[in-house]
Amino acid sequence: KKLTRKTLLKLSVPAVLVPGLILAASLGWNWQKNLKPDVPYSQNQQIFPTKAVAAEATDGDTLTLKNGQPVRLLGINAPERGQPYFIEAKNFLDGLVRDQNISLEYEKSYVDDKFGRILAYVFVREDSANILVNEEIVKMGLTKVSLYKDRRKLKYQDRLLEAVLHGKIPVTIA
Repeated sequence: KKLTRKTLLKLSVPAVLVPGLILAASLGWNWQKNLKPDVPYSQNQQIFPTKAVAAEATDGDTLTLKNGQPVRLLGINAPERGQPYFIEAKNFLDGLVRDQNISLEYEKSYVDDKFGRILAYVFVREDSANILVNEEIVKMGLTKVSLYKDRRKLKYQDRLLEAVLHGKIPVTIA
């Protein structure tokens, strides 16, 4: 059976991801095996893994998994290329995650962004403790906490706001 936009939307796949999934299916991805109607889209382990290996940081708030999947860190916003702290934020994130086994957690109401990246809290293991990467980069003062007043509270919002006290970049509420 051919994968179509209509099929994906019936499975509650966000429209922003539809072109990428159709392309993946045309390149051999077995969508019938991996997108099951009885499993909610947001619980699909292939699209939303809970464990993975990070390849590298692409900027201060985005990393790429070894399988090529981009992951945007939830609740933070790093400087863009050419802005102060861009290189420092990217290098710090890269130093935390490159080639590391990571754990990912998701918010039910924030699953992906307009660029098709999954949104997640990322954890790395350090000295028998799980370190919340989103929080660590804020503590270093390399990113700002990014919240939306018309959306529900984030799971780790309080931790991120507490981390601002250590950082150099303020909170942004849009």
